[in-house]
Amino acid sequence: MKIVFLLPAAGVSGGLFVCYRHAHFLAARGHDVTMAFIADAGGLGVHAYPNFTLPVRSLADLAASGERFDAVVSGWWECYFEMFRIAADRYLHFVQGDDRESLRAQHGGSFADEPFVDLAFTNPRVGYLAVARWLKARLEGDADVAVAYTPNGVDLACFRADVNPLEPRGVRPRILIEGAQNLVFKRIELAFRVARRIPDAEIWYVSSDLPSRQISHAHRRFAQVPLGDMPAIYGSCDILLKLSVVEGFFGPPLEMMACGGTAVVSRVQGHDEYVIDGHNALTVPLDDEEAAVAAVRRVIADPGLRHTLARNGLETAARYGWERQCPKFEAALLELLGRLPVWGRGDRAAQVALAELRVRAARVAPSSRRHPGRLSLVPRLIRGVRRRWPTFPRKTSVNEFERSVPMPPPDGRRRSEFLGPIVFVGQPEYFRAAYFDGVNHGPHFEFPISSADPAARLRGLVDFVSERGIRSCIVFRPEWLATVPGLVERLQAAGVRVIGYSTEPIPTTGCGKYHPDLARRLESLRRALPLPLDLLVHYDPVSEGLLRQLGFDRLICHPLPVSQSLFYPEDVPPEFDACFLGRSTPHREHLLGLLKCQTGIVHVAHGLIDEQARALMNRSRVVLNIHCEPYPNFETRVVQALRCGRPLVSEPLTGAALAPAVDYEVATTPEAFLAAVQAAVRSGPSAPARGRQADLSVFALAVLLDRIAAACGCRVDDRSRAAA
Repeated sequence: MKIVFLLPAAGVSGGLFVCYRHAHFLAARGHDVTMAFIADAGGLGVHAYPNFTLPVRSLADLAASGERFDAVVSGWWECYFEMFRIAADRYLHFVQGDDRESLRAQHGGSFADEPFVDLAFTNPRVGYLAVARWLKARLEGDADVAVAYTPNGVDLACFRADVNPLEPRGVRPRILIEGAQNLVFKRIELAFRVARRIPDAEIWYVSSDLPSRQISHAHRRFAQVPLGDMPAIYGSCDILLKLSVVEGFFGPPLEMMACGGTAVVSRVQGHDEYVIDGHNALTVPLDDEEAAVAAVRRVIADPGLRHTLARNGLETAARYGWERQCPKFEAALLELLGRLPVWGRGDRAAQVALAELRVRAARVAPSSRRHPGRLSLVPRLIRGVRRRWPTFPRKTSVNEFERSVPMPPPDGRRRSEFLGPIVFVGQPEYFRAAYFDGVNHGPHFEFPISSADPAARLRGLVDFVSERGIRSCIVFRPEWLATVPGLVERLQAAGVRVIGYSTEPIPTTGCGKYHPDLARRLESLRRALPLPLDLLVHYDPVSEGLLRQLGFDRLICHPLPVSQSLFYPEDVPPEFDACFLGRSTPHREHLLGLLKCQTGIVHVAHGLIDEQARALMNRSRVVLNIHCEPYPNFETRVVQALRCGRPLVSEPLTGAALAPAVDYEVATTPEAFLAAVQAAVRSGPSAPARGRQADLSVFALAVLLDRIAAACGCRVDDRSRAAA
């Protein structure tokens, strides 16, 4: 896929470095990635980011070339307007903060470009990538736009506790202040007032700009520091003092934690993405100088607290490594591209005209404050453009009910100490046998959905769990949760755990080139990567390494349960030589060919409900298992056959739950399948399964629930365990 990131200039800032990181990851994943800059007066070379290897071009060059891309990603609100000069199929805006708030804070209120800036966050034809949950909620609340959550991260190979400091930490407390002095909302002067009130403190200051006046109170000053030099500065300081009043997902506190220090930060919106007051940092109210002074003094006076905050900070940073976060960005980007329409030349022309209108408006009123008379036409001009350029109906919209539900922060969730009652969400024709014992005999519930329109059904899940006192949702095919934006967060806000159960085969780590069917299923599962699931369960442990590599960090692997109440031996005479349940594919038909010619086999290609499947297995001398495509897998039907006490002939199975040549007969060719079935027919009418050694108790629902409860830090109540 051809992707271009459009940024203001090749400067030094945390936001630019985040874009560089994601762009390099996408390039490593095989995408054709270009970095473009609007301003090229200072050159196009990127020198402040280590090991930068991407091709770089100017906006003017790309616009003139007419070269077409699959997607353009803008990294700043001004880049949003300019990105439409580049020919592309789709356009996305990477939102690392609400620039409307930043500009209002910078100008002390209304500002000249305010009507235009708002347009950059409300275009229903553009996809939005938000680095914080509060940003995602705000964007979706302001307009009917497509938004995906992709949190920022930290380079754990660069920012680490054993980094060589610029100067070792000493007896004097060393306070680090970070932020551009010319950005009022960073509150740099407030931070200096606080730091100067700390007795015997040494103050270091890092700025991404070149301050117009020297800050005499700083013992050491650093400007436009390359990313690779920042760890040594963090490693030299004890406390980062960050008192901004506007941020998106601010990176410096996380980087400070990764380097073994701690931070005192303001309770700016979005701080709770990873900062927990008293756990890994201390937080203070906005613009509260006295509270900030007290917090810094407390950290300095209490070595035990400082050690605890630093230790917990290291653990926090370890969860936000880029190796986990970058795959989430790719998954979010691909998910949005699948929902957005392709842009035509006329659509782009309308946006370019709007960009030129913005430039003309700025010339009319060059001052930072809006002149009520001279700029009064701007909102009317914008409305005129919108009327002439209608929006499109999104495939997945956020209805009014979803917008009205509040979105509290994750650390505000109320969680029961028990896992259940549980609601199992999925297609009954595929998963009923997995949860039947808990629903039929216990306190749990079924919430059936279908592949026809899962979103329409899933929108009723919040009411369903509220009415029944549900404590946990186990959702088969968790990627379908992405069809209803904000659903997971709303369930969690109600105190409900959301657990995804991945049941589709995907590639394994190091398996080389993927089979196209595996690649398709993996691409579908990746839609669940941006979702803030409490836990992901994958049915096959052979793919665990790949899932963790992709960024699924809250993960366990456990096979699908098979109900003992639905599958058991029956004393009935065999009527068929063999049976196979599964849709017809070329691979299966190849292996079944000789059997269909020379034995009495029943092939049910359209599926059977569980009781019917049990009856057919018990009426057959042999149960067959053949993979859908020519790659190894582990299908639930093999456990169903063994629970019925029937001999099993199968292609090799993944994992170690069943032993080949012991628990089942292995066959890989049409001739081998034929020979195995004929041998079973010759052995008599009631040939038992061969010397089985497998412990089928692992396939009980109770074992699964115990593992999930342990992973979620809760318990399975006695009633649930007895029922399962």
